[in-house]
Amino acid sequence: MKNPFVHPILEQRGMRLIGWTVRGLDTIGGDVVGRVLRGVRPGAIVVLHQGRPKSVETIERVVDALQREGYEFVIPDDARLKTKR
Repeated sequence: MKNPFVHPILEQRGMRLIGWTVRGLDTIGGDVVGRVLRGVRPGAIVVLHQGRPKSVETIERVVDALQREGYEFVIPDDARLKTKR
């Protein structure tokens, strides 16, 4: 999300903007797990949404599928994140 109003708010809260590399398009439904699995690569950052009726179920299915494929979930070090800001 590139929005000039987001950066100051994040900074006030001690947060940073991190971009995604894979999206499941979970807001439109369909085969979210398949879309994520087709796009994911080592080091990927997957974006999924919360607060929707099926969010928890969808996130659980994606996490389970990625773990079966051997992926782990980590918080990346700052040095591994690319930024243009």
